[in-house]
Amino acid sequence: MTVTLSYAGPEVRKIYLSAILDLCDRRIVSFAIGDHNDNRLVFATFDAVLAAAPLFDFIFSS
Repeated sequence: MTVTLSYAGPEVRKIYLSAILDLCDRRIVSFAIGDHNDNRLVFATFDAVLAAAPLFDFIFSS
């Protein structure tokens, strides 16, 4: 899930949110925020969830 947000500060720019949602209990288990919607942002989200729970098995689907 990727969401585009706009920041309304002194200059307007887009920021992107990449989140991993647990489909069982519908909570976000990991997220990353970046300036570009690219693979680096997605992999940062995967790295964060794997670092938080390295002993769990995950099934990822898009």
